[in-house]
Amino acid sequence: YTVRSVKEIKPGEEITISYMSPLQREDFHSRESRRRVLKEEFDFLCECTICT
Repeated sequence: YTVRSVKEIKPGEEITISYMSPLQREDFHSRESRRRVLKEEFDFLCECTICT
């Protein structure tokens, strides 16, 4: 993969990927709906601080 950034990324700095934008879909407003959609569409159970 190629990663491009608008700011410096320091060695060892964590890079994360957003699977979705909460503003793009109305059903992402609740924690339960975000986790359900991620599981259904990406087979991924999100455990970030926002979703847990």
